[in-house]
Amino acid sequence: MNNKENQIYSPNVVFVRDVSKEVLIDSVVSCFGIRKITPTDINGFDTKQFSFGLAEVGSWWGIMDNIYYSLYNHKNYLSFIRLLGDEKEVIQIAIGDIDFSYEIRFYKSGELKRELIASNTSCKKDEVKTELNYGKALKGEKYPIDYPQMFSILRYSGLDIKRADLRYYEYSIS
Repeated sequence: MNNKENQIYSPNVVFVRDVSKEVLIDSVVSCFGIRKITPTDINGFDTKQFSFGLAEVGSWWGIMDNIYYSLYNHKNYLSFIRLLGDEKEVIQIAIGDIDFSYEIRFYKSGELKRELIASNTSCKKDEVKTELNYGKALKGEKYPIDYPQMFSILRYSGLDIKRADLRYYEYSIS
């Protein structure tokens, strides 16, 4: 996350439609083996490895991962996305930190409608390789997917996220 006025930074976001904050937090806790979760403020959020943000935007609740990709790198991450997608509308977008890799997953009505995975091991923008391209492109999807593009896709989906929408949490893993 970025502490600048009205800006948000998260390299990995998951938004779920028509779910309560409590159910989403319970899902995060159970899937990732979290034993304690504590609300925190934005100051120093970037430097806290075991932290995430939650954002409420209309009928959506979103999880904003930290700069260490702590949730994304967890062994249960893809299972977590699939479980949410089995019952809810879900948009997940992740972008690389120093490379130009990216991925998108979109579930609706219990079905995976879109999955796009692109890798980039050279860290050169013109050497992005599409590994998987399933389903119809989402509105606003332009390549390569970078940080501003990620939020553009979310805006086209009705998710215009503002810093004021976020609540921050620290956690510890069992």
